[in-house]
Amino acid sequence: MIIEVIFYSKTDSEIAREKYTIYDFFAPNTNMEFKLKVNNYSNVTAIGWDVVNATVN
Repeated sequence: MIIEVIFYSKTDSEIAREKYTIYDFFAPNTNMEFKLKVNNYSNVTAIGWDVVNATVN
């Protein structure tokens, strides 16, 4: 699965976007916790994320 993380400033302006690959399997309709090590940008006050790509086995 590929996750895209979006970094925002205090004015909700986008500072950066980065994509991360998660090498794990998740069953459909389940909740699963995971941790990402992300880069630290200055002036970030919020972080958003979205699943960009996932495949079915």
